[in-house]
Amino acid sequence: MFTVVVPDKAKVFHKERSKLYCSVSTLPRVGVPRSALPRGALVPSRAGRVLHASPSEVYNSKRSRLGRLRATMTETVKIVTLVYAAVMAVGGVGAYARTKSKASIISGLGAAVLLGVAYSQSSIALALGVSLVLTVVFGIRYAKTRKVMPAAILGSVSAAVAIFLAIALTSA
Repeated sequence: MFTVVVPDKAKVFHKERSKLYCSVSTLPRVGVPRSALPRGALVPSRAGRVLHASPSEVYNSKRSRLGRLRATMTETVKIVTLVYAAVMAVGGVGAYARTKSKASIISGLGAAVLLGVAYSQSSIALALGVSLVLTVVFGIRYAKTRKVMPAAILGSVSAAVAIFLAIALTSA
């Protein structure tokens, strides 16, 4: 245990067993050599009240902020996956309505169902796999037909979603 002096205006998140946990970012930094403090210690200030915190408590407060960031990223991935599933479903139904193509409705709704499963299970890997497969399929279709709609547009959307999901998967 070591002593941390917290300024009066520090944000206090919650009180637990008469210990106050405060925001690390609101603590002022003053001229105390870091070598004099235990590993993970906060730099003490001259003004304010005194709190006691262990290095694990300091680590946990930093980890919870990282956890909130990951939760936000997971929510964003889920929203992107759901919107992408809706685009694929609408595209499949629209292609069937125009051309009576059973392959279009089956592939569009099949991709939407798989993306829906990825959404419900928060599976970035499944959504990434589906988007990569669709990128390849639309790329092949564009190479054969040279039609911008739907192959080039949906291929570009699929590639953008695949890149976003790959970034999200590597940062998770």
